[in-house]
Amino acid sequence: MPSWTVSFPFPGAIAGHRFGRFAGQGLRRALAALLAAMLTAFLVACGGGGGSTEPAVAPPPAVPDGWPISLQASSDAITVRWSPLATAVRYTVWHRPAGQTGGGTASRTLAADLPTVHTIPELGPGRTTTVWVTAELPAAGSSRSAEAQLRTTAGSATPQTRSSYRPGTQSLPVLVIDTAGGVAVDNREDYRSATFSLFADSAGRDSGVRLAAGAVQIRGRGHSSWEQHPKKPYRLRLATATALLGMPANRHWVLLANHSDKTLLRNDLAFEIARRIGLPYTTRSRTVEVTLNGDFLGAYSLVEHIRQGSERVAVAELGASADDNTEPRISGGYLLEVDRTDATDPGFDSRVCTSQSPRMRLTVQTPDPPTATQLAWIDNYWNQTERALHAGNFADPVNGYAAWIDVDSFVDWIIHAEIVHNIDSFRFSTFLTKDRGQKLRIGPVWDFDLAMGNYDTYFSDRPGRTDGFSPALTRCWYSRLMADPAFVSRVKARWAALRAGGLADLSPFLREQARLTAPAAANNEARWGILSAPLWKNIVATGSYDAEVEYLDWWLQRRLRWLDSQWRQ
Repeated sequence: MPSWTVSFPFPGAIAGHRFGRFAGQGLRRALAALLAAMLTAFLVACGGGGGSTEPAVAPPPAVPDGWPISLQASSDAITVRWSPLATAVRYTVWHRPAGQTGGGTASRTLAADLPTVHTIPELGPGRTTTVWVTAELPAAGSSRSAEAQLRTTAGSATPQTRSSYRPGTQSLPVLVIDTAGGVAVDNREDYRSATFSLFADSAGRDSGVRLAAGAVQIRGRGHSSWEQHPKKPYRLRLATATALLGMPANRHWVLLANHSDKTLLRNDLAFEIARRIGLPYTTRSRTVEVTLNGDFLGAYSLVEHIRQGSERVAVAELGASADDNTEPRISGGYLLEVDRTDATDPGFDSRVCTSQSPRMRLTVQTPDPPTATQLAWIDNYWNQTERALHAGNFADPVNGYAAWIDVDSFVDWIIHAEIVHNIDSFRFSTFLTKDRGQKLRIGPVWDFDLAMGNYDTYFSDRPGRTDGFSPALTRCWYSRLMADPAFVSRVKARWAALRAGGLADLSPFLREQARLTAPAAANNEARWGILSAPLWKNIVATGSYDAEVEYLDWWLQRRLRWLDSQWRQ
């Protein structure tokens, strides 16, 4: 018997007919059941129960309102998480103070293909907040989650350190370092002799297939990152120049711990932004998982150490010969760092910027060490540059600051500093170069684990804020540069060009890096247990890696839009 496909109106449609308008609810239900039974009997009689019959397809049920969300509080912030809805196009996260009626504030709108999590900052400690999520559904219009309330905390959770943790599968490169005799690496002054082995992943480690190996010296490095955290950063000095993970061969490397940065990505993201801006040299980096003397230390960034070299800071090499101490050779190259006032490297203090705190201290990183004549020469050049910058005719394009500095580099650098909102900009970890026969340039960039909305003291009035210029513009160099309308005009023009090009959208890069880093981040969390604990200077502690990445992405997008509003020509 041939197959048949028969359709009847759904009960809701029947109710729209003349009969339905006069029938009671019970009668309509009975009629619907009778029609359904007639349909079943008809299909069976016609062979409809066989495999060749095409079943009637009902539309998907409407998503009910009131689907659940979960909340987690940290200091000044609440992280909301929800299960994805199959047909959702996008979600919007809303909040309002508890007890307030009516609408709320939309904190974030996310596309349906992004993780269903968002952190709402700027709430303040000890405040109870009502949170909900709405979903845009193409078929059913929209759906609203159940409301939930939570009180923010002061962030008293402590890290759950597991010193005995040893990871199983590791999909990222594995770096194993063993010091001679197992001597501890316990300070920043003394190098320890050691050997290293670099593997592509844990399978390479288990099979003994090394990407690189050899002798190395290792010591601690950093300032606050060394003093404040149990997971320490290190400086590496290989016995021979070696190419590591696609980065050019060199002896000098750094292991950044990124302990305050739960995404492990802020430095990588800042470096990528610098490359897209077109700064002449930006350090390369790769994520590795480190074991030191048998102790698994978690995920690190293996980074090129900033120093003079053709593949790094490409300034001329200065020695101690007589020629290197006279013109024209003595005019370059120099690598300078705006450093801490207690820095012991050879250097000098600013003689013009004397009122700012801390005072401006410049150390000479290259040549290493400088001769007394070279130190005096670069000190004098710096002093003359500052005098021109603070003179009455400072904006004169011939006789003002432009005679001493490469203005384009200072334009690009301040754009970078403002994007990442680095609290140490032109305060610490700020590098400048003076090459032979050239003007003073600023860069390369460095040190961003507390940047991009991750520093609670500076943001204490509004945690997570994305408005306001960085501290760089309060320092005596950039406060003066930004007083020149011509300089500001160049910043705005450059900003417009970058936003139309490489800085149009940074989210794909961030999310791809997060995807690649996630397995190492999971091992890092198993070792240090930091995701639910507000570490030194953290604003939020979201409880999960994907929530930390989402917070960073949200912060960055808002920051770019705010800068658009300030630098729009």
